Amino acid sequence: MSRGYRSGGYNSNVDESLFGKPARKTMIGRAALPANSVVVSSAQIQGIKDRSILRSQADEMRERSMREAELEEKQAISRARKERMLKMEAEAKSKVYFTN
Repeated sequence: MSRGYRSGGYNSNVDESLFGKPARKTMIGRAALPANSVVVSSAQIQGIKDRSILRSQADEMRERSMREAELEEKQAISRARKERMLKMEAEAKSKVYFTN
């Protein structure tokens, strides 16, 4: 027995319009593109847009300091989490009872 969809037999009384039309492929293959066309990805377009913005040195310094502040904030959260885990580990070790 076949696993896929099977339409009715040659003399079937099933109305095929109940199942809808087969899906069409709408993608254009590379062979359908003209020879002189260029394909640019969205990442490349975003990079071009980012490089096209003119920034002053003050703007660059402000952006750099904002990135550094965000990084410092993340590191402070990480250090606090690590200290809390070490404290919890020490408390757990002190609660362990050794029996002989």
